[in-house]
Amino acid sequence: MKAAVSAIEFFRRTLAYPDWRGRIFYGILRSVFACVPIRRRLVLDALEASFPEKDAAWRRKTLHGIYRHFSWMIVEFLAAVNNPALVSKMVVQVEGREIVDRLMAEKKGCFILTGHFANWEICGAWMPQNGYPMMPAARDADDPDFAELIEHYRSTLGEKTLRKGAMNVRHMIKQARAGGMIALLADQDAGPDAEPVTFLNRRTTMVEGPAALSLMSGLPLITIYSLRLAPFKYRIIMLPPITTGCEERTKVHISEITQKANDVLDQMVRRAPEQWFWFHRRWKNDPDRPGVRAQ
Repeated sequence: MKAAVSAIEFFRRTLAYPDWRGRIFYGILRSVFACVPIRRRLVLDALEASFPEKDAAWRRKTLHGIYRHFSWMIVEFLAAVNNPALVSKMVVQVEGREIVDRLMAEKKGCFILTGHFANWEICGAWMPQNGYPMMPAARDADDPDFAELIEHYRSTLGEKTLRKGAMNVRHMIKQARAGGMIALLADQDAGPDAEPVTFLNRRTTMVEGPAALSLMSGLPLITIYSLRLAPFKYRIIMLPPITTGCEERTKVHISEITQKANDVLDQMVRRAPEQWFWFHRRWKNDPDRPGVRAQ
């Protein structure tokens, strides 16, 4: 992995800029995806199951859109590391900002539901750069060298990430009650023992964390995500609370809120399917068929 980290650093220093160099870098990445179509069959099968009303031509077009989107995302993220001021320039629209500004005025923290959609790294950097004390709770990459590199990049962009020991329930609730905004990326497979939900027409599981943390802390759970408008141009979308956090903390309420949160993520993906991270094996666990690997 050290060789890959060195390659990333080389391309960041030489080509990750919002000009002709960035377009060359994008072209290189698109060529890589064309020669090595990462998890092509997995993505096409997932698109077919999630959008049964669409035909094969739409699925192929969406697949190419996914590769284009993630090629630009890499260029943009590394360009922002080279010049953190680019982050605010990239965000050209903000929808629903009054929702978060109201919480700030009340000196009230919250938990944020988000996912691996559009450019979550730029969204995560835009928030603290613009006065919102957001801290993502993120699991480290499996490779320690790559994990260290990503953490360095996020720190350069002004993000304070809750990692490992800081990702315990008490600490996150304490940070949120002190006015922090804890972001939870909750759109990946959660294992066989997590909460059963239906996501994009298929049964799967979702972590209870967003719902449980909101109810345990008495703080709202809101949704924030970005949406690509063009290369280096994004809209940030802030949605009304899924829960205020004042509901009774029962298993039934946690299950209901978890499904509501899942539905919000579902709508997010349907808004622009090519901007979601389809490469993840999202439907590995079918709660209706315990022990059967569904994907």
